[in-house]
Amino acid sequence: RGEEPSLVVLIPHDAPIDQYMARHPDYFFGRSPENAVIDPHNPHIVLSHLRSAAFELPITREDFEQFGEFCGPIIKILDDDRQVRQQGDKIFWTGPSHPSADVKLRNISDDVYTIIDTGFPDRPDDANKVIGTIDEPGAFMQLHPGAVYIHHGETYFVDDLDVKRKIVKVQKEDTDYYTQSITEVKITVENEELKKEWNGSEVFWGDLSVTSLTYMFKKVKFGSRDSLGFGALGLPEQKLLTTGMWLLPRPEAYRLVKDAGRVPREGLLGISNVIKEVIPIFAMCDTMDVGASVDSSAAHAPGIYVHDRFPGGLGFALKAYELIDEIMRACLELIDNCPCEDGCPSCVGSPLPPYSHLDPDVTMRGMIPDKESARSILHHLLGFEPYAPPRREEEGAGPSASSAELLKQEAEMRDLLDASRLPTTLEKKLRERVGNLKRPRNSFPK
Repeated sequence: RGEEPSLVVLIPHDAPIDQYMARHPDYFFGRSPENAVIDPHNPHIVLSHLRSAAFELPITREDFEQFGEFCGPIIKILDDDRQVRQQGDKIFWTGPSHPSADVKLRNISDDVYTIIDTGFPDRPDDANKVIGTIDEPGAFMQLHPGAVYIHHGETYFVDDLDVKRKIVKVQKEDTDYYTQSITEVKITVENEELKKEWNGSEVFWGDLSVTSLTYMFKKVKFGSRDSLGFGALGLPEQKLLTTGMWLLPRPEAYRLVKDAGRVPREGLLGISNVIKEVIPIFAMCDTMDVGASVDSSAAHAPGIYVHDRFPGGLGFALKAYELIDEIMRACLELIDNCPCEDGCPSCVGSPLPPYSHLDPDVTMRGMIPDKESARSILHHLLGFEPYAPPRREEEGAGPSASSAELLKQEAEMRDLLDASRLPTTLEKKLRERVGNLKRPRNSFPK
């Protein structure tokens, strides 16, 4: 390349961000895509930088400003661990040699897994070679047992994920499919730092606690992205303290969706899937750098949550908070321009897994998230002309019951349930038995 002419060819996949690029060539040719997002004052990053800097030269008072507001508290932590000591007005390194060796360039997690190619009997010289490393969240999502891991364009089958020794054993194997993990996410709002009103809805940014459980994976065929089936996993839960943006639509945003006999949560799921794919257009990151989910318990109202998949956050969710209007417009444009009728992996995402407990409010298991509901909710969020989605009727069913009829049926069922009572002692025993039958969340049938 250099000063010579060059040719770049993009072959878009059947994925939202690829389809957006194909329809917006001006993204490449009309502006610079460089919009790097990084938080140099992330305390996890500052810790590594301070240790390495102190080893090179003593830390002075003038250096504090460069390292940000967490510089002092982190130095105290290092001092308590006898890695640094104060002498006069300078901080000297007293810990082990070369702390920079502890800084990982590909991730900032302390739990790093080593990926080992165990090889085959016919190539013993290639056995037990280290082909890479990955942090724990990435290992659980990409290198669980039964996963297909792609490394240097080659496909590897994951034989074993050793959580205790933090080792992943893989074997090179040609496959016509890849795997995609399915994770249940629960959000807890730890601290609200920023808040703004956006077209009547509330948007927040702050500290989040994200508890995730990778409990299932899907096999996806290369090229067509057709689903080839699902597999269950029994991995432990993970907890991540990070930063995130959350959007709480007003109840009015769901009115037209409900009137059409559709489930608002399906529309929110579709929007969350699109947001995750669109954010890399506005921040120089990968879709794996951010997580997006729908949660109703964190703020006691249904909301869309976007979080950085790094301890302490790196600023991607903050960019989503700042550019919420542009990002939501891009989401709606991507959905509107997709030629599919009911939703597909190129817009609102892949099918929801069957028999999943991920979203108990969603009734249409094994189906694509509702594109029409997502479109209606986005119109309301953006302040556009209201969009009423087509009414959803169950196949083979007649006209749906009116609201009055549904209320009557609900009252009749409630009366039926209250018609009789169990003896107190028997009810107590039955409740104890039901409690004993509960399976732990991270336990799944083999």
